[in-house]
Amino acid sequence: MLHLVLLLLSMLWTGFVIMNLWNWFIVPLGVISITLFHAIGIDMLISLMTPSFVPKDIIDTIKGKHDYADSTIRYVTIITLSTLCFIVGAAMHALM
Repeated sequence: MLHLVLLLLSMLWTGFVIMNLWNWFIVPLGVISITLFHAIGIDMLISLMTPSFVPKDIIDTIKGKHDYADSTIRYVTIITLSTLCFIVGAAMHALM
């Protein structure tokens, strides 16, 4: 159950971040605005075309303690990196 919640949360949060970054930085260049669903689709497309990486030593450390350690770490990493991108993007947008 936790796996599905983290999957949904990471998908929605990453889509939200992509949508905002797009609308902050790409729309002023003359490209159309996108919705959350467009952003989720872009995220899915990029995810299919690029490999993802979580260090094996982190997975091995937690793996014995939790059932879905691999996916949990992956989704927490995605959410954390998306949050970092959102914070940096918001700061850059505020400086524009």
